[in-house]
Amino acid sequence: PAPALDLSGSGPGPRHLSYIHRMGLSNHSAQGCTAGKGKRHEGISHRVRSVWRESINPAWEAVKCIRNEIAGAEIVTMQIPTVVAKSIAKVHEKMQELRPDIVISIGQAGGRFGVTPERVAINVTDARIPDNEGNQPIDEPIFADGDAAYFSNLPVKAMVQEIRNAGYPSTLSNTAGTYICNHVMYGILYYIQKEFPNVRGGFIHVPYAVSQVVNKPATPSMAIADITAALEAAVKAAVEYEQDIKVIGGETH
Repeated sequence: PAPALDLSGSGPGPRHLSYIHRMGLSNHSAQGCTAGKGKRHEGISHRVRSVWRESINPAWEAVKCIRNEIAGAEIVTMQIPTVVAKSIAKVHEKMQELRPDIVISIGQAGGRFGVTPERVAINVTDARIPDNEGNQPIDEPIFADGDAAYFSNLPVKAMVQEIRNAGYPSTLSNTAGTYICNHVMYGILYYIQKEFPNVRGGFIHVPYAVSQVVNKPATPSMAIADITAALEAAVKAAVEYEQDIKVIGGETH
């Protein structure tokens, strides 16, 4: 596989991280990852947001520690801004440059228990708080010509299973929210439909790091090293499974 590159992004504080993982080809920069194997390339877009002014962003801290190659795929990552439209534009630009096979965005979901691959992104941004440039769209479509929703075409249930098999908590999530996480996931899947029909993509949320919950009693958290290991397990499943597995992953409410 070609050597991984790095794409630098924003510093600590509210932000998006995107990492594109692409198999068998060189990828982008920003302490990112891509994976490569044979003639296939996979892109993982990893983005992190720290919308509550946390001192660290566990998604980015974990991604920085991910191995450069997983299951024969070269991993490349990039960091993108937590800004409406600009976040998607950065990922789209890198997708055009790298032509990856897989694009996965990763972000923080403080309060969740475990690492949660997302099933679906919806075509609306309804921002509870402003982004890093003060934008706060309310009930606005992400793309006027886009579908109401796009489902991830990653093997999300296999990813959950692989994370659990590695010894870490994981469930399938059915909502990526209506802020930048959903915004970026939707953008990735929109461009997959419009320009990159052979690419797979999606989003993974991670919980708080242990250091973030010192003053948050009874709040779930994971060590950065464990988040990294869980993400590596998810990437392994994304690389190895062409089709998802048929197991229960739904919720009653």
